[in-house]
Amino acid sequence: MLILARRKMTDRAAQRALTEASDRITAMGVVQRRLLHDPESRIDLDAFLHIFCADLEKALGIPIACHGERLQALDSQTISSIALVVQEFVSNAVEHGARPDAPMTLTVRMESRGFDRGAVIVEDDGKGLPPDFCPGRSLGLALVHSFVQSIGGAFDIRNRPHESGVIATVEFPLTATGRRRAP
Repeated sequence: MLILARRKMTDRAAQRALTEASDRITAMGVVQRRLLHDPESRIDLDAFLHIFCADLEKALGIPIACHGERLQALDSQTISSIALVVQEFVSNAVEHGARPDAPMTLTVRMESRGFDRGAVIVEDDGKGLPPDFCPGRSLGLALVHSFVQSIGGAFDIRNRPHESGVIATVEFPLTATGRRRAP
């Protein structure tokens, strides 16, 4: 329905907003279909992210390397929130970081942060963040903040040191005890 509404619009900003909304809804649907499990079950983040990155590759037409440390299985709410954050980070990289003269390299990796925390890092070699970048002005990053807060995590987004591109990180507890209720 959003795509049909977009076709009738003449305003470029409105068309772009409807496209972004449609993409986010589609991503949420993909995540939920992948997580049709008992909400109490535990899901292997490593296996899930490999499949999810393959889905993103197909949808965006850009190769995504997915690797890293194997973390313990997590509940479906945590996996869902992490997947939506990864989707937002990857979409932002493609939309804002791609250069017309060079292919983009995207990497999604998992790592342990001590015995009770994990992280997923999305890194690209695109244009990087503009000097006037302000996360508070981005609807997508407001959604990221909400998803990350709901699982008791934190996120960071910054330019890669000494190289072009962006590194976006979501850190989260490996147990449900750190989780907060979504607002």
